[in-house]
Amino acid sequence: MKKHFIIYMMLVILMLAECTPVSAQDRFGDAKTPAFNTAERVLAVALAEVGYKEGEGNNSKYGKWNGRNYIAWCGSFVSWCAHQAGVPTTSIKSYSNNCMAEVKWFKSEKRWKDSSYKPMPGDIIFIDTNYKYEHTGLVVKCEDDIIYTVEGNSENMIREKQYSVDDIRIIGYGIPNYKKAKSYADDSLIGQQEVTLDSKFLSVKVKSKKVLIASVSPQLIVTTKVWTSTNPKICTVNSKGEIVGKSAGVAVISVEITNGKVAKCKVTVEK
Repeated sequence: MKKHFIIYMMLVILMLAECTPVSAQDRFGDAKTPAFNTAERVLAVALAEVGYKEGEGNNSKYGKWNGRNYIAWCGSFVSWCAHQAGVPTTSIKSYSNNCMAEVKWFKSEKRWKDSSYKPMPGDIIFIDTNYKYEHTGLVVKCEDDIIYTVEGNSENMIREKQYSVDDIRIIGYGIPNYKKAKSYADDSLIGQQEVTLDSKFLSVKVKSKKVLIASVSPQLIVTTKVWTSTNPKICTVNSKGEIVGKSAGVAVISVEITNGKVAKCKVTVEK
């Protein structure tokens, strides 16, 4: 009886070992390695874009950036996120919005997994619609047999979506070689960052509020933004870029990022 029990327990252990998914640490290394940080960096960029809506006729900033505007832009969104995060095209190819071509590229690089694979954060999912390789997006995570994604050109906007791991629409996954990409701690990458504000001139009334939006490219998880006002008696600014008019006059609002680069806006406060 004891012998049978031992054999049974050994079989259970073997079965559990086969079913255990590959952890993020096994896939990317620990949180201090470039590969782990790069995948998270790409997703941070992508998730910040959720809610963006295209203009008329597939007009999007992603298609415009990629030189392929006014057509389906799900692939351009993935490429744009990779570019913003400082990922080279050797890790994530610059998409042509031809998902079949991207699938072939991942296969040629021997970085393709079929739909039976349980994806990791930062993997690229390919979706079959009407028996065509027509859609793609980024895997955010896979938990309890549910795949969470962020996708561009999903009903004309950027959305977070979910799929069962056995969803028949899933063709497979491209596995970017994040080990080739830089860590967000790489000084050269931080040095490349630029910061811009959505307005160079702004007017606000006393006791009223307005918000300045600072955009940083490439976008890194650890980028700090320090906001200042040349005259807090005229207007103040908080860590979110929210400006409050205090008294009539003119002041300059500045935002400085980690590498010391600064963007400025001249603010006129009116009574």
